[in-house]
Amino acid sequence: MKNILIITCSLSGCTDLIADEIGKVLSNAGHHVTIEISDDATQAQIEAHDFILLGTYTYSMNTENEAFIPFELEDFLDILYKAHPEEKYFGIFGSCDATYKFFGEAVNLLQADVEKYGGNVMAEVLKIELEPDTPADRTAIEAFTNQYLKYIQ
Repeated sequence: MKNILIITCSLSGCTDLIADEIGKVLSNAGHHVTIEISDDATQAQIEAHDFILLGTYTYSMNTENEAFIPFELEDFLDILYKAHPEEKYFGIFGSCDATYKFFGEAVNLLQADVEKYGGNVMAEVLKIELEPDTPADRTAIEAFTNQYLKYIQ
């Protein structure tokens, strides 16, 4: 059994719903799961977990429709980078909106950012259109979570 921390940054609640579904798959596989919103996560909590899944939404605030990592994650990322990310194994996921020019780009940006600071990041990311409400979404979540479990073995 592994202790797995899921950190979410959600504006509309869609990313939290994805995290809940991932948590169910992990729990059903016999692992202990803690889900925390990024604003409440502590450095001690991060340091206590070697296995971390990070979820975000994509943020865009200009007419060019350029994507950003949400500003709500900035403080969390500062904490994360002090908590020895090179000793952690990450999976990245997020809720996305097809109305943006770059679908789920914050998920890609977050993955690149964690890698830049030395985190061990699973190559595959999970992007779900808004909330996970279709059988295809649940299949994608299960496949992503099972891939993460293989990655951390």
